[in-house]
Amino acid sequence: MTSLSLAKPEAMFLAQYLRGLTTWGDSAAVRIQGRGTTYGFFGGPLETVISFIALPAATTHEEFDVVVSAARLRDVIGDVRRLDGPSEFTLPDETATPQILSVLPPTSGWMPAFSSTAG
Repeated sequence: MTSLSLAKPEAMFLAQYLRGLTTWGDSAAVRIQGRGTTYGFFGGPLETVISFIALPAATTHEEFDVVVSAARLRDVIGDVRRLDGPSEFTLPDETATPQILSVLPPTSGWMPAFSSTAG
């Protein structure tokens, strides 16, 4: 099972982010990409909007890319005020990837289109 390892301030920030996503609807999804010591969270509350936050991991981890329900992840994190230091959160089961989150911006640099002079 994939899990998130977050310090208390990052867990509090993530909990607030998830609350914001779910205010748009309980069907909101979040795509989580983990790389080394960083997590990237891509939220899709609306069909034309992608939100993004990056948080440092409390420990290093293997790479992963999963899509979970924002409401379920919010419930897994629970009341962050009770946390004492870094905590592990097991991710809920994956959900179907919404169309808005199926294609993300490139991770490498942007490539300029061909350039030419106007004729």
